[in-house]
Amino acid sequence: MPAFNEWLKTALKKRLPLIGLCYGHQAIAHVLGAPVGPSPQGWSLGSEPTHFQVQEPWMQPPAQTLRLYSAHNEQVLQLPMGALRPLRANASLRPSPRGYLGKVKA
Repeated sequence: MPAFNEWLKTALKKRLPLIGLCYGHQAIAHVLGAPVGPSPQGWSLGSEPTHFQVQEPWMQPPAQTLRLYSAHNEQVLQLPMGALRPLRANASLRPSPRGYLGKVKA
């Protein structure tokens, strides 16, 4: 994965818009210096309520919660500095595969 990580670093330096889902959000977080590893809660399997933390104009129609399927063990353990989490599951910092948007404050 070194070539992919280098590509991500270049994309971030160029401030290209990125979205990372599942492994993608973990890779973005890792490149930004955040720890990624096994979830302290273990595996997440099945349908899970996911809550919107922010509402952006492109999120139409607006919603507060949706159910997404989850099947993972690894996760971003701490958000990178300046990163925002637009979605949150009930139990933890487990954004995978619900989505970690690589949106960093300018």
